[in-house]
Amino acid sequence: MVAEIALSIVLLISGGLLIKSFSTLASTDLGFDRNGLVTARINLPAASYPGEGQRVVFYQSLLDRLSRIPGVTAAGSAQGAPMTGWNVQSSMVIEGKPPRAPTDQLVVHSQAVSPTYFQALGVPLLRGRGLTALDRDTINPVAVINDILARDEFGDADPVGRRIRWGQSDIPDPNPRWVTIVGVVKSIRHYRLPQEMGPALYLPYAAFPAPQQDLVVRATAADPLSVVPAIRAAVRELDPSVPIFRVGTFDQTLARVLWQQRLQGQVAGVFAVLALLLASIGIYGVISYSVSQRTRELGIRAAIGASNRDLTRLVVREGGMLALWGIGIGAVGALAFTRLLAALLHGVEPTDGPTFVAAPVVLAVVTLIASWVPARRAARVDPLVAIRE
Repeated sequence: MVAEIALSIVLLISGGLLIKSFSTLASTDLGFDRNGLVTARINLPAASYPGEGQRVVFYQSLLDRLSRIPGVTAAGSAQGAPMTGWNVQSSMVIEGKPPRAPTDQLVVHSQAVSPTYFQALGVPLLRGRGLTALDRDTINPVAVINDILARDEFGDADPVGRRIRWGQSDIPDPNPRWVTIVGVVKSIRHYRLPQEMGPALYLPYAAFPAPQQDLVVRATAADPLSVVPAIRAAVRELDPSVPIFRVGTFDQTLARVLWQQRLQGQVAGVFAVLALLLASIGIYGVISYSVSQRTRELGIRAAIGASNRDLTRLVVREGGMLALWGIGIGAVGALAFTRLLAALLHGVEPTDGPTFVAAPVVLAVVTLIASWVPARRAARVDPLVAIRE
């Protein structure tokens, strides 16, 4: 029984840590309001849209139609919406800064977005201006950066008007293409959790029209999925041959991202509950058997003056001692085992105090209840019957 209780403690603490880790990830501040967001992916066929101008016209017309759907407050697009797997990063060089070592290059997340992308996400503009439909210049393109890039590379200076280009600082570029920074936006969580967001550069889609775009639509309806039929209809009206897929709310996207952490917590939680159930049944069985074996002793105690409370306390103490030994051994084992879980935990320490307190308390309460039932039966032993036997 001591071993069973100890195992229960290890599983309860491990399950509690994994569940708490998943809860912490699910409640991470993403930098934007995910409520009411609907996302979808479109990839224009190369045969039908070989020219960049055709792609720009299609997506501008589509976003215009989407913004007019009843219940939609904003619609934007990007090469990859947050949490969808767009992890393109490029080496960058800041104009006027000394060359960096080959092992210390500036690596920046980059993608082309529509002018309304940040509006649809609800991301505020901190400095300068946002992107517009007129930002089509590919010779001297403009871009918006996030506040992480502004802070890390420019400090307290205003980055608006400064220039940045692709490439490594230690490799000369005979034909550099400089991008002028026109604005700074608040950083958002883009990569799949728990990966942190780093420096980011957002280019205007009109100047860099890629065939694939993720739609980001903000709906005011209580059920954001209610606007999905209208989104599909808008795509069909423009071109029935264009496929639209991965349609759903952003909450569904986040759920797919966190499926592994959620599954880990659920599996550990199920095993912890089963172990707790087995431990409580085992305690009940052991104490019941002990009471049946001690009937004469309990009867003699009652005959010489032991009260019902005394007999109950005597039996419950036996279960409590088993629980204390099991909890003590289990807590030590959990301290060692949870260190192996450190790689699976996010935002939670392997020695999280509340979890290490809550699990023993839960098991102690369950043990006391399991011991109290046979203890009450022991307190009702008739002294005359017990001695006569």
